[in-house]
Amino acid sequence: MNLQILELTTIPEMLLQIETMRFLYPNLSLEKYEAYLSEMVPRNYIQIGVFEGETCVGITGC
Repeated sequence: MNLQILELTTIPEMLLQIETMRFLYPNLSLEKYEAYLSEMVPRNYIQIGVFEGETCVGITGC
C-alpha cells in the first residue's frame, strides 16, 4: 500500500473529494458542498487528504 498525503487548497480540488465527504455526510449535495467551500476557502480553509493512488481514503479540514 502506497499512501500519499496532499494539501488541497482550491475549491475544484476539494469538490473532487465529494464521495469521501459523503461517508460522513451521506446527504451532502455537490451544490451545498460548493456553497460551504465558497464561504470557507477565502478564510484560509484547506483540506489534507490521504490518497492511495488516485483514490482519497481519508480527509480532514483545517
